[in-house]
Amino acid sequence: MVRYTYEELTPGHGFQMPGATITEDAIIRFAMEWDYQPFHVDREKAKASLFGGLIASGIHTFAMAMRLCNEGGLFREPAVAGLGIDNLRWLEPLRPGSTITPYVTVRSCRVSQTKPGLGIVTWDIVVSDHEERTVLSFSVTNLVRRSDSVDAEPESPPVDRA
Repeated sequence: MVRYTYEELTPGHGFQMPGATITEDAIIRFAMEWDYQPFHVDREKAKASLFGGLIASGIHTFAMAMRLCNEGGLFREPAVAGLGIDNLRWLEPLRPGSTITPYVTVRSCRVSQTKPGLGIVTWDIVVSDHEERTVLSFSVTNLVRRSDSVDAEPESPPVDRA
């Protein structure tokens, strides 16, 4: 799991996140609920499509990447909140049985002008499959708590149990 402080982050610093394998069942279940398209849910129609077979929804691929970044610790403390997602690109279809792994690089970091106890970090995220093809890329900007923060939340007072 990635552990970092705002002060340790510099542009170019990179983190490998954990990977996950997508199943045909997961592709179909996700698409049935969130992104119904024939090439996501019907094997025969998918064969006749531009993709030549069943593929995961791009939204599903993105959701998996975000989950893997969270599991890898990227969006946990000291990250406070997300500010936005930019440059989202689906570059290759994600097929059943593929394993994806995000790689995260710090693009920029700066102290917030309005909340000096927080930094603003932009991460470039490239998601590759088991064949090392880039299937997805995007950037995420987060608020990150600074170690020397005067705005840091105070510790909770002890609870009087008397």
